[in-house]
Amino acid sequence: MSFVMVPDERVYAQVTHPWDGEIPNSGSPPAATVGNTDAIKHVSCKIAPVNTLIRSRAKTGSRSQLVGFAGRRGATFSLEVPLIGSGTPGTAPDIDPLIEAIFGGAGSGSTSVIYVLADAVAGLTIFSFRDPADDNMYDRILAGGVVNNFTIAPNQDNTAALTVEGVGVYLVNHPNFASLDTAGKCGLGSFPDEPDTPEYTGSEIPGFVGSATLSTGTYKISDWKIAGALNRAMRASYGSWYPDVTSQGVREITLDLDLFEENSAEMATLRHLVYSKDTFDVSLVIGEDAGNIWTFTCNNLQPPAEELDEGQNEYVLRLAGCVMTATSAAAKDEFALTIT
Repeated sequence: MSFVMVPDERVYAQVTHPWDGEIPNSGSPPAATVGNTDAIKHVSCKIAPVNTLIRSRAKTGSRSQLVGFAGRRGATFSLEVPLIGSGTPGTAPDIDPLIEAIFGGAGSGSTSVIYVLADAVAGLTIFSFRDPADDNMYDRILAGGVVNNFTIAPNQDNTAALTVEGVGVYLVNHPNFASLDTAGKCGLGSFPDEPDTPEYTGSEIPGFVGSATLSTGTYKISDWKIAGALNRAMRASYGSWYPDVTSQGVREITLDLDLFEENSAEMATLRHLVYSKDTFDVSLVIGEDAGNIWTFTCNNLQPPAEELDEGQNEYVLRLAGCVMTATSAAAKDEFALTIT
């Protein structure tokens, strides 16, 4: 017997368009197509199965609980990764599957990679392999994942990071693979071996390296965070043990913006937007090296309220939950990402 150590984990990710509840596979019997180039550096990977227990409601004249039975199944996930570009302008980063799963489509461009919002649901597959390699090691695969929430933060005392959270069809595991029903195997004929030599590109970014541009003027930024609630869901149709229907509602992407308070006309203009509800735009940049410069375009922001923080020597103006809105119903331009 050996214990499993936290650092001994490697994560791989793949994306499918449109959403597919199966793990990407090929051949007969179907085998996973995960490869060395699907590897991603990660900070934390929390993936778990959902195996509902249905409790009996029947009465027998006893106050003891009767044995329950298995209900519907599913999975949840939360994955945090550092922002790492490929280091080559125009080449997508290793974490491209996660970004595509947020935006609903692939990035485009020759000298940069541009991601824009699409009204589509992409499928995310997450592989977790751990040491030591053994048939009893609880290696796992999150199948048919749907990203519902995400956050992007500079983490100024560390490295900039992206976190994605959501639900999936199921969590396939190695030791019990043969005991799963066909649907629970999510398209595979056998549990895959880990790729031999995981490949990683690019370097991490110090979270304080970058710039911010506001359409209302020039300010000193204390901190910021982008958060998205994409309002996606997965349902199980009648007769199915597993989720097999995806849906989505109105997405809400917000920006928390902390600025050092200044005695200036530009700051007065910005603060008046809390009253008027007129919009403003923000461009946030992380990184300074080619192939690893991340520009987040946040358009038509409306601040719901303001708050003054006096925790340090200086006041900080906090505009939390500024909602990004589209120029028009068809534009889908409230949020975009460009990597150069």
